[in-house]
Amino acid sequence: MKFNLTAIAFLFVIFSISIGFTSIENAVDSNPVSDTISKVKFKWEKQWNNNNKGNVKPISFPESYKNIEGVSTFRGGPRRDSPSFGNVSTRPKELKIKWSYSTGGDAKWGGGAGWTGQPCIVKWDDSTRNAMNLEPSFKSNSNFKEVILGSLDGKIYFLDLETGKPSRKAINIKNPIKGTVSIDPRGWPLLYAGQGISNNGEFGVRIFNLIDQTKMFFVNGRDPFAFRAWAAFDGAPLYAEGQDVLFLGGENGLVYSMNLNSVKNSNNQPVILPNVSKYRYQFNTTHYQGIENSLVGYKNKIFFSDNN
Repeated sequence: MKFNLTAIAFLFVIFSISIGFTSIENAVDSNPVSDTISKVKFKWEKQWNNNNKGNVKPISFPESYKNIEGVSTFRGGPRRDSPSFGNVSTRPKELKIKWSYSTGGDAKWGGGAGWTGQPCIVKWDDSTRNAMNLEPSFKSNSNFKEVILGSLDGKIYFLDLETGKPSRKAINIKNPIKGTVSIDPRGWPLLYAGQGISNNGEFGVRIFNLIDQTKMFFVNGRDPFAFRAWAAFDGAPLYAEGQDVLFLGGENGLVYSMNLNSVKNSNNQPVILPNVSKYRYQFNTTHYQGIENSLVGYKNKIFFSDNN
């Protein structure tokens, strides 16, 4: 990948992106720059995945994700500016609770939703819905809309938007989830789920196949390339449509770029073969880094803030 980066403040970073890959395995570039406002020195380094050799993909993010009916990620799209879907015909006089659902609880972190913890809502197309392991009454309902929520109890819940009833069994990763899970904005049955706390030794981010809820891929946040050992992923990923690249910031201080190489097999099931490249940054005024926010995409630029 080729990044032209400018550090515009101590806690805020923007970089423009055009993805290409070198032929050198695990190559590292180091070009310190100084921010003209805060006078902080900033160093950006990258670690290429050699499997991506010669694969050049200029990146440009759309204003919004339009291939899915619903809310697929934290605040809806690349700009994080569309947290709702649809329209209200008149101004409501009051709001009432339609239904509620109780989660389990972690011994230390409790249950319910953490931060950011926004649920995703999706109306699956007919062929996808019919292939899923849904409860029969929802599988046959063409108006079914599914709510997907990660919880501090370590489970990902699947509920019917209309009734609040479980639409299928929960996925249990056995580690608290603080952030917002994300659905592939193409409408593909892929779920991206970060992890906020490690209870069982695993610490990273997962990709699930929502046809049968199987785990397809795991990125270990404990990475020797990172300057920081804390391996949580609270921010939601950012998907570049057309280029099939997933970007994600980790609290270990790495920005991940995943070429998903996604296809559908003869049974219309998603198949992915991710190639992962990583980027790290370093300030002269701090000893470790961390990205806790959800990356923002604007045209060919990505924005993130540092939580140190």
